[in-house]
Amino acid sequence: MSSPRLTAPRTGSSTTPTTRRTAAAATNARPGRRSSPGTPTAGAGTPVALGTTLAGPSGETAATPTSYTLVNRNSGKCLDLWGGNTADGTNVFQWSCNGGANQKWKVEDLADDTNRLVNVATGKVLDTADCSSADGADLRQWSWLNNKCQRYRLLYTATGDYVRIVNENSGTVADVANCGTANGTDVRQWTWLTTTASSGASCPPPEPL
Repeated sequence: MSSPRLTAPRTGSSTTPTTRRTAAAATNARPGRRSSPGTPTAGAGTPVALGTTLAGPSGETAATPTSYTLVNRNSGKCLDLWGGNTADGTNVFQWSCNGGANQKWKVEDLADDTNRLVNVATGKVLDTADCSSADGADLRQWSWLNNKCQRYRLLYTATGDYVRIVNENSGTVADVANCGTANGTDVRQWTWLTTTASSGASCPPPEPL
C-alpha cells in the first residue's frame, strides 16, 4: 500500500484519532523523529533521510500512547479491522475513514527501536499470518505474543513526511493489494517498491495506509 499517514488526537485523548502518514503524511501532531535511538534530529519539522526510523510520539509511553488513523497515501482510506471483531485472525483491510475505534491504532514503543500497533477497539495487535516472510502474506490482528512478527518500524520515505510500516521479522511493508482504492481491499505485506507501478505489487510508492 502506499505510505500511510498517521493522524493523532489533537486533544491528547487516547481514543481521538490523529492523522499520520505511513509512507503516509504526518500532520502537525505527528510523532518526533530521531536519526538514531536517543538522538533527536536537529530542527523540528525538518525532513529526515530516507530509511530513518520514526520515533514514537514525544512524551508518550507504551502505557498511554496516542491513537492514530493510518491513512493510505494512494487511496486516502484508513486501515480498518473487520467489524471491530475481537477474534484472533480477524482480517485488516482499507475502508473509508469514519472515526470508528476499529480504525484507531496505538503506536506503542517497545524500547528496542520497534513498535506494536494496537487496535483501540479490541486491544489486539497487527500481526503477520503464520510469521510468514513471503510477499502477499496476510496481515491480521492477534493477541500479543511478543514476537518479531508483531513488531514494526515506522520509517520515513523520500516523499514528504510519509512513512512506511516495516515488519521486524520479514522486512516487508504494509501494502494495499494491487494498489486498490475500493473499500474492503485487503492489506497484506509486500517488498518495498520505489517505482510507481510494479506487476501485481504495491501502490506508488508503497506507502502504508
